[in-house]
Amino acid sequence: MSVVSSVEFQRNLGVYQDKALAEPVIISKNGRERLVLLSVDEYQRLKAHRDGTSAGPENAAPPALQSTAHFS
Repeated sequence: MSVVSSVEFQRNLGVYQDKALAEPVIISKNGRERLVLLSVDEYQRLKAHRDGTSAGPENAAPPALQSTAHFS
């Protein structure tokens, strides 16, 4: 997982959009992690996991994301 400041993210938006297709990108502001950018596929997989509609272990959240797989 990559961590990037909000200023760096704004300067290189395209780079981090591409990177988020392969792994989540954490965006920090004032040294604090604030947001996560991830691919639509990963979002849908996590949402299905949360909703209990996952088809099996291949849809399980990776360990790095298990504690962040909470959506409102």
